[in-house]
Amino acid sequence: MKFNIKIFSLAIAAITFTVSCEDDDEGIGQPVIPAQSEETASLSFENEAFFGRGDVATYNATLNSASEGPKQITVVSQEGPEVTISFAIVTAGATNAQGTITIPETGPSFSYDQSGTFGAEIIGARRGEFVINEDDEEVFVPSGGDTVATSSEEATLAFYDRTPALNTGGLNILYDWVNPSENDFDLEIIDQAFTTIFDSSGTGSRYEDVLTVNADPDTDYVLYVTIFTEAPAADVNNRFFFVAPNGEKTLLEFVIPAGTAPGSRFPVATYNKATVDGEAVYSGFAVL
Repeated sequence: MKFNIKIFSLAIAAITFTVSCEDDDEGIGQPVIPAQSEETASLSFENEAFFGRGDVATYNATLNSASEGPKQITVVSQEGPEVTISFAIVTAGATNAQGTITIPETGPSFSYDQSGTFGAEIIGARRGEFVINEDDEEVFVPSGGDTVATSSEEATLAFYDRTPALNTGGLNILYDWVNPSENDFDLEIIDQAFTTIFDSSGTGSRYEDVLTVNADPDTDYVLYVTIFTEAPAADVNNRFFFVAPNGEKTLLEFVIPAGTAPGSRFPVATYNKATVDGEAVYSGFAVL
């Protein structure tokens, strides 16, 4: 059983009985409940193509020895005033538990060349047992006061300022690039046969975003960029974020060379859309 509880700044005082910064002023803290034993652990995040604000990150918590009985691991992240707590269960005889924790949606924005850092660490564990609740579901019930002083080094991941959300209706695409105040780029998606413009975005500002439709024809598609300012004075770094309806993520990066002529579209990337067992499948993402 895995679940997340988000606690905002107004509720920080309510968790001071489990968090203390006496031992490490720069860390999230260590549990201060009197414990029956002590152990160390490790925490790591599962790799994905990219992370953004509000994304759910999967982590692996590993104890240094097998658990005699089930334990509830407590994982905490503090980003500015916002504290996020997540729990994961290590079953009897195991050493590893997997859980999820959400990257906060708040915080200052940053440019193309910058990224945020999200960190979390294990601050404690509680023994307990599995019981059947009134809904006939097996749930973990921690034992009162039966704690284990468990801690880990902080695990971190980088996240981008903005990324596309999951949308089951189509392929969600976000386009970002360097110096949008100087470089005004627009985006179009056209079939490889160049018969139809299926989607386009021209905001005149940073970010262009497109949500395709799963009902679009099965074929190869090409992403075109048009420059609406003067030719770039320097090479421009660009980035496409893709999120497919099944949640799969793809990141493509490419460069528009200095001096590229404005006013006409040019191809930069491609992907394929197919229908498999009635479901839209997107693949073949590549820079041209």
